[in-house]
Amino acid sequence: MSILNKKLWRDITQHFGRFIAIVMIIFLGVLLFVGVRGIGPALKDSATHELDQQQLADIQLISPAGFSKADQVAWQQKAAVTVSRARYRQVQTKAGEVVAFYSQPTNLNRPRLTEGRLAKTNREIVLDARAASKYHYRLGQTLTLSGQGFKTSHLTIVGFAQSPQYVDNTQRGAATIGDGTVAFFAYAKPSALQMPITNVVWLRLNKIDHSQRYTDHYTRQVTQVVDRLTPMVKAQLATKSQQQEQTIAQLTRANQAQPTPARTQQLAQLKAQTFNYQVQTQADYPGFSAYGDTADRISAIANVFPVFFFLIAALITFTTITRLIEEARGQLGIMKALGYANHTIARNYWGYALITAILGTTLGVIIGSLWLPRFVLQLYTTMYIFDRPVIYFQWDSIALASLFALLSTLGAALIVIWQQLRVGPAELMLPKAPRSAKRILMEHWTWLWQRLSFNQKVSYRNLFRFKSRLIMTVIGIAGGLGLLLTGFGIRDAITATGTRQMDDILRYQVSIRANEADKVTPAIKKLTHVNAVLPVASSLVSVKAHAQQVNDVNLNQVTSSTLPQFIQLKNTNGHALKVDGKGIIISQKLATLLHVKHGDTITYKTPTGQAKRATVAGIMVNYVGHVMYQNSSAPANTLLIKQPKLTAKQEQQFAKAAMKIPGVQNVSFKADQLSSIATMTKQLNPVIAIFILLSGTLSLVVLYNLTNINISERLRELSTIKVLGFYDREVTAYIIRENIILTVAGIIVGYGIGNALTAYILHQAETPQIVFPLTITWSSYLWSTGLMLGFTAIVMFMTHRQLQHIDMLDALKAND
Repeated sequence: MSILNKKLWRDITQHFGRFIAIVMIIFLGVLLFVGVRGIGPALKDSATHELDQQQLADIQLISPAGFSKADQVAWQQKAAVTVSRARYRQVQTKAGEVVAFYSQPTNLNRPRLTEGRLAKTNREIVLDARAASKYHYRLGQTLTLSGQGFKTSHLTIVGFAQSPQYVDNTQRGAATIGDGTVAFFAYAKPSALQMPITNVVWLRLNKIDHSQRYTDHYTRQVTQVVDRLTPMVKAQLATKSQQQEQTIAQLTRANQAQPTPARTQQLAQLKAQTFNYQVQTQADYPGFSAYGDTADRISAIANVFPVFFFLIAALITFTTITRLIEEARGQLGIMKALGYANHTIARNYWGYALITAILGTTLGVIIGSLWLPRFVLQLYTTMYIFDRPVIYFQWDSIALASLFALLSTLGAALIVIWQQLRVGPAELMLPKAPRSAKRILMEHWTWLWQRLSFNQKVSYRNLFRFKSRLIMTVIGIAGGLGLLLTGFGIRDAITATGTRQMDDILRYQVSIRANEADKVTPAIKKLTHVNAVLPVASSLVSVKAHAQQVNDVNLNQVTSSTLPQFIQLKNTNGHALKVDGKGIIISQKLATLLHVKHGDTITYKTPTGQAKRATVAGIMVNYVGHVMYQNSSAPANTLLIKQPKLTAKQEQQFAKAAMKIPGVQNVSFKADQLSSIATMTKQLNPVIAIFILLSGTLSLVVLYNLTNINISERLRELSTIKVLGFYDREVTAYIIRENIILTVAGIIVGYGIGNALTAYILHQAETPQIVFPLTITWSSYLWSTGLMLGFTAIVMFMTHRQLQHIDMLDALKAND
């Protein structure tokens, strides 16, 4: 081994703590940069793989009139689709649970068994895996159904499964019977359901890239097919309605001539049959959009937080490498005097930098690419059915991280070594002249300066004399605290989204959907736990302005002056808004997307296709969804209800009683919406916890590294004061006093960085439907500050141990 190579390894081993610190900083930066940027794609890739395995349909058509084999052939000719027909109905068990009952799929929407097997006879049934985990059903038990329409109402449970239509383990959608919510789904043989028609059709597009499920491109392709098939479906149903009318006419004449009970019953069934239909895409399945939104929010956060994290890490690494080479100034001069060429000398230092970069980057890439996304995905398996991680290397992120790591280590080494080796060996072997003493700003404040002790004066002079060290330490501490505060702030903001929307804006507790709300109102008022009722005409409309369009806007039309008791309308300045005949009030996110302000005109299209114009009379604060409020006497279809706080059991009882009232379609509790938002917060908690953990680790390493540099630069100074008789505690206080001042300054600056970074990330993480308010609680400030002070205390303890072993003879060594 050559002398220079020996020196390289000696530099590593003799200052192993510094070497490990550099590797750790690079490792943490790459880990977070690569790992967090890979979580969003890993979530989507895992979901896409699982849904493709189960052949999730892209489009679902539902109609009480049913779909025939001829309808299926017509669709296959019109568009390149795979079609599967099924029977579906909502039923109740004897225990009162609402079940979404499907005929067992064959090619599309295939269930994945978690236990047991599929049904083989009409007396067997496969239940949702949720039925086992939440409702404690077991294999071999008998499920008893209430009502008619089955071969037998007693079915033996032979398996449990997961369905690609129900990806969220916490919800199964709304029901039109029972308490208004589906408890679990079930599969049985088609013949077990005594239904003359197949009322559900699943379509899967053949010429589409299903790996792009969570992209706008995929959504546009599905929408195009829906638009192409819609006229055909309408025509098919219109034709069936005309078979229907002829059949009713024939049966009516026959029944008039010779009435029979069977004919009368058949006539009643035919007249009750409707020919409407419903089109659903994957976005309408429970939990599907929420999963994609979570992945998108993580990706949005990953485009900002890890970048800032890595910039802090790179800056500290650059400084450390620079200090390392500057400390070896005398050795550089000796090697030049011995005849070593500049590039030979430089090789040692860029080799050192390259080793740290390769080690830190390699470890960061491996753990960040494979372990971190896998760890987060495992945490999500309790909430979603995607329990088989599919993870690919994100090569663009890896390339960027590797480039940043090389620039901050190898780049620093090349720049500094080139600057040092430009001068001759004699100059290099001489120590750099000490900085000339200058009066600092505080010395001009004589009223303050005279009151400081000698040690305090020395500390302040040292702080402002070495401005680069001051700036780097403050940046390091401020950056670490800013990252910690950002992690806590993101959590607070997401939590505040739900609480502000549901507590500050929506002041009712229940909403009831009904065909003719005015007729239902008297019966609703007679129910227990009803304090007040507000009829509202609610509909989904599309809104246009300035060549921009927003779909699925909830238009609420009211005439009652009691609206503020149910919904609080305030503008961004906190002033109350009134719904009168002067215009329409729209939500803030909708105004942003449409580029409109107070006094502008918007155009909205009603569900019937009628276009209407309205003047914007106010822009209200709203955090979830797009809403508009207008004074109108339109027929109400929704009832908003104020009631006292109920238990979960009381809510179920209320829902069951309301659903029994003729005309009531659905009962929705605000508590359920709060639960959904709480679930959204819970979904991001693992990632936020990782942010906080890694930010704290980086802060600790940065503090240790900067303090270590400070001590190594001032070794002669510290040795001198020990020779002068300072005790170990006094020497430690000499350094710690400066650290405390810098820590306090860094914390104050970090508050500003944390707020700015949190605000920017929240803006990036917003979706078209959700606005995140900048909210950082006092507890978050306390936790961030406490952690940073804790890290400082740990570093101070390590510093004290290090200062105890300083060799005082270093102070007696000659400079020449």
